[in-house]
Amino acid sequence: MEKPLTLLVLKSARKRNKKRQAPFLSSIVMNNIKRFARIHPNIVAWAAMAFGMVIILLVMSRGVYLLPGQMAVLIVSTMLLAGASVWIISWESDSHTPNNS
Repeated sequence: MEKPLTLLVLKSARKRNKKRQAPFLSSIVMNNIKRFARIHPNIVAWAAMAFGMVIILLVMSRGVYLLPGQMAVLIVSTMLLAGASVWIISWESDSHTPNNS
C-alpha cells in the first residue's frame, strides 16, 4: 500500500524545517567566533599554532616512553613557545601600521 502524496510532502517539509533550525544556531555561534577572531587575532593565532604544535609533539613522541609529568611539561612549554612565536610575529605586523603623530 502506497502512502498518499500529500503525506509524503508534509513529512519532507517537516524535515526541511528541522534542518533549517540547526544552521540558525550554528550561524550565531560562528558569528561570535568570527567577532572574537577579529577583536583578538593574536589569541586565535596562538591557540591555532599551539594546537598544531601539540598535535605534532604527541604524534612524534608516540614511541618515546615519557612519564606523565614529563609529557605535561613538554606540552606546556610547547604552548608557551607558540605564544612567544605569535608575539614575535606580531612585532612585524605592528611595525607596518602608520603612526598618527
